[in-house]
Parts: sequence; structure tokens; C-alpha cells
Amino acid sequence: MPLRFNPELLRCSFCGKSQSEVKKLIAGPNVNICGECATALASLPKNATPAEVRSESCSFCGKRAREVDVVLGSEQVRICIECLDICQEIIADDLQAEKA
Repeated sequence: MPLRFNPELLRCSFCGKSQSEVKKLIAGPNVNICGECATALASLPKNATPAEVRSESCSFCGKRAREVDVVLGSEQVRICIECLDICQEIIADDLQAEKA
């Protein structure tokens, strides 16, 4: 029997909301972020978690904290400022497409 796509299987790795509960879910390698979390993290001060005091790596691109300016998130899942900027661009593009 073929597997069926179930949007409930995809969840934001940051807040746990399912794909059906959010407007946008951006997928990375074994990690996802919803538009709400991307926007919330992007609104944090860029110096909130200096990379020099963080040893974790970005869950999306794998870059270590010393390779990027800022890594945000928790011990379980993290996103660097570069990946967060890409997520913000995706969200902005989607909003632009909706208006067209």
C-alpha cells in the first residue's frame, strides 16, 4: 500500500505547530521553521546571542557558531542569521506573490 502525504507529519522544529496550523513552513534538512517563528527570531536583537559564546551549529546549514554572526534557538534546534535571512526572503516572496 503506498504511503500518503500527511501534512500533520511536518511540524515546526521550534514551536511544534503542524504544517496545517501555520501559514508557511520552510523545510531544511530534517528541520523545519514556520513563518511565525522565523519572524519572531528575526525580530530579536542581532547581538542577543553572540556567536563567540555559542558553540552550537545551525540546524539548517550546519555552520558552526564561529562561522556566522549569530545563532538563535534552543539546545535542540538552532538557526543562523544567514539561514534566517533566507527564510525571511521566502516569506516576503510568498507575500508578494499573494498580492499579485
